[in-house]
Amino acid sequence: MLPNAIILGAQKAGTTSLHSGLASHPDIFSVPELKDNDLFADPENSGDPASRIKPYLRTKKGEPILLHTHVNYMLYDHALRRIRELCSDDLKLILILRAPTERAESAYNYFKKLRRERREIVQAMDYEPGPIQGYSYENNDFTYIEHGFYAHQLDQVKAEFSLDKCLLLDYHDFRKDAAGVGQRILRFLGVDDAIPLNFSEKNVTGQLRSGWVQDLLYTGVVRNCFGALLDRVSTLDQRTRIKEKISQWNTSSSASAEKDTLSPEIRERLYQKFHQDVRRLVDEYGFEAARHWPEYQKKQASPPQ
Repeated sequence: MLPNAIILGAQKAGTTSLHSGLASHPDIFSVPELKDNDLFADPENSGDPASRIKPYLRTKKGEPILLHTHVNYMLYDHALRRIRELCSDDLKLILILRAPTERAESAYNYFKKLRRERREIVQAMDYEPGPIQGYSYENNDFTYIEHGFYAHQLDQVKAEFSLDKCLLLDYHDFRKDAAGVGQRILRFLGVDDAIPLNFSEKNVTGQLRSGWVQDLLYTGVVRNCFGALLDRVSTLDQRTRIKEKISQWNTSSSASAEKDTLSPEIRERLYQKFHQDVRRLVDEYGFEAARHWPEYQKKQASPPQ
């Protein structure tokens, strides 16, 4: 059995909160192992994905929707092609999009918090983006600008799927009215939309309270020292939940939390880089929410005379 509903992204656009909330619906089945567990993109996972997820379905009780989320699938045309080839014809795709410059800044701070991003923000953001060439962990996480070319990614989705199988959502709409957006999704999936869902915030970027606690969680120290013991005494689900709770405790989400921010010059440059792609989101894909993004409102810079 394979998923018949997939959240394709975007990264740092509320997908963890969305996945968790939807999984609480009695007609939707999912577990933490089906969130960002790569079934279709990584060439090293070329075996049968149904066999890989079978152990995670032991508690499934006949729910009509099997939900899976992975925020990098829409970066890779080979992943989308594999999804089309292997999943059922009734598959439905959910995409939640966030203004791309804001998304890039949030992603940088998030990976810095996880101790995976060591560069200064100017080094990470001030580059000329290009086409993503093949699957890699660097492309998954550190192509901050390429992740925001949503119209291009939708072109890849459209090449494999009818757009009536896709639901496009806006991150800020979700933050302002999670209940309303949740009802839209439930109607799209064909399940009871009167059941309230809890969309609590997850994976908040925020500011660390303790650096050494974060190092223990994310640099592999605990796994390297106690991995075999942890595997014997706990499940991945239990470890994931404990790790999430510790990380949430260790993260301040207050408005005063210090984060690295883009300089006005780089921010303006990114607005210009994204402008044409965001215009296409509105004009070709009817994504009206993007009209309110600063990238849409910026005029294209005139070429030098």
